[in-house]
Amino acid sequence: MITAPLMMQPIMEVKLPKAVTVEGEEKENITVTIAMNGKIAVNEKEVTWGNFPAELTERIKRSTDKFVIIRSDENASHGEMLKVMRIARDAGAKKQTIATEQKTK
Repeated sequence: MITAPLMMQPIMEVKLPKAVTVEGEEKENITVTIAMNGKIAVNEKEVTWGNFPAELTERIKRSTDKFVIIRSDENASHGEMLKVMRIARDAGAKKQTIATEQKTK
């Protein structure tokens, strides 16, 4: 799995984990953001965990690339991130990546 730097302004502020990254190619991305407090958003739209699967499925259906970027706060639950990855796979995502910030040397 590769990591991708994120170019758009998210709806929620999250502190991304640091990693040595490679620039990702430009694609029609679907971004899922998980905040430290457990709130979740798909692209610019905050959603509940209850309606998240339906919202993500609809976005993936309309996407040609079916590429999902997961922006999870470094202090968010790993279980929530894994849940998002499973839901994205089940919703038809072809590729997933975890967004990180560039690690400074």
